[in-house]
Amino acid sequence: MPNGTLEDIRNLGIFNLPIDEDLLLKAVISAQNRGYIRTSFKRIVVSAPLGTTTTQIITPPEGRVLKYIATDRIYTDIHDKDLKVSLTIDGVHTVYNQVPLTRDISVDSIYFPYVQNEIKHTIINNGAYAAEFTEDAELLSIDKSFFDQVLNPLFTGQFDAIRDFATRVGGL
Repeated sequence: MPNGTLEDIRNLGIFNLPIDEDLLLKAVISAQNRGYIRTSFKRIVVSAPLGTTTTQIITPPEGRVLKYIATDRIYTDIHDKDLKVSLTIDGVHTVYNQVPLTRDISVDSIYFPYVQNEIKHTIINNGAYAAEFTEDAELLSIDKSFFDQVLNPLFTGQFDAIRDFATRVGGL
């Protein structure tokens, strides 16, 4: 315990590590009315003309951090190996990077990081026809101060605890 002792946390309750992020976020949503976390649904529709690279950028509202929740779904009206999509979050490629859209995509959002600056979709259409790209995204909009002071320290602390445990077990 870098900042305290077991005595300091004795009456705080029981947590399993890692703390289930989904349950934690649902608990905050259901327990508060101060706007720490708001839910939203976005349907992003982008036309991808033949022979072009098209980008769509979403930025968090001022003073907010975004988080994908649920399953992220991507649909196209044309399925073609030369129609490709990439999703970057804050400049970092996610689990799909120039994935051919030979069929629709469903990705568990647990693989997407929190969005501090931007979500960027890039659609490359070198296929045979113009296409329409649609993403159904369920997002949380989180108060940045709440994220910085509560959520991020929880996630960082549990990572540090897991790393410390692994170091100790590895050293046995």
